[in-house]
Amino acid sequence: MARNKTYQAIVLTVKNSGESNREAVFLTREEGLLRATLFGGPKSKLRSHVSSFNRGTLWVYHDPVRDSRKVTDFDVETWRPGIREDYGRILAASFLVELVLQGHGGGANPEEVYLLLDESLEILAEAQRDQRRHLVLCFIWQYLDILGIFPDFSHCGSCACPIGHLDILWYLPDQNLLVCSTCRERAAPSAGLAAVPLYPGFRRWFREVHKQHGPQALRYTLEDEVLARAIQVGEGLYTAFSGKRIQWHEE
Repeated sequence: MARNKTYQAIVLTVKNSGESNREAVFLTREEGLLRATLFGGPKSKLRSHVSSFNRGTLWVYHDPVRDSRKVTDFDVETWRPGIREDYGRILAASFLVELVLQGHGGGANPEEVYLLLDESLEILAEAQRDQRRHLVLCFIWQYLDILGIFPDFSHCGSCACPIGHLDILWYLPDQNLLVCSTCRERAAPSAGLAAVPLYPGFRRWFREVHKQHGPQALRYTLEDEVLARAIQVGEGLYTAFSGKRIQWHEE
């Protein structure tokens, strides 16, 4: 088994380990999530290169006896300084990273997640506030699709009746279901009160955006209320899947 491996990788998180070392988590195109130790003091070139949101070529040494991995080099291809220059962008980027971590890097689909995250971070590096909100929304729902937990927009999750193009779907957090208006009224009082509307405008928006890539997707916008509810529903679906509460806080 080869002890030295090369990856295309995005740095997700870096934290101190011991007096001078760091533990880094990468999203690799080839294998998904990868954890490795970064050795070296403050003057080490690698410490500045292995920084959150950077993308590049990663060299790792694997010790099969200890089952440990060491970063031997990282050639940065994209630095993305624009993310670090804006607090709102940092919050959004950190949220995307947290989603990827909790979803175990997409499981059996690491390349799809890698490409989605790389593209999203690239756009985020220059995105304004409204663009950030749409970017986060798009990422959540595309990630749900990659994970195989994308809901059915065409039928009620309770009675299976067809949903019309102008009908509102209601998300019931307690049951993790998207239901029609009739089933929402039949739900227990607490579930009915907590129901979150998923408006027809969002479903039309997603059908268009899902066909687009990169900056083209940001040409399609949503009203603030529709956007906020769609983010809330996406977060609820993801929380039910991961077992951990996830919520994006804007600046």
